[in-house]
Amino acid sequence: MGKQGNFEGTLVAQDPGNPFAPNPKDGLYLLRQDGKLLALVKASMATQMPVDVLHRQSRGIFEPYLGKTIMVQGYLSGSTIYSAMII
Repeated sequence: MGKQGNFEGTLVAQDPGNPFAPNPKDGLYLLRQDGKLLALVKASMATQMPVDVLHRQSRGIFEPYLGKTIMVQGYLSGSTIYSAMII
């Protein structure tokens, strides 16, 4: 099970070190101050779909905040925040 918590960072389309242009259909990430990149997924960890699909489907919810510093609440598992919501 994931670790529930609040996570602060800047909403980005991809790892800043990636030399290629971001794909506008990919999911979005929270870039923390420590440099850790966390995928944002609105759905629960229990959702029966591939994580990459859930990540892409969540883009529309977070896209208006692209480039802004936000606080996200959710369950951290690995490098993904599930049940992510902006607080």
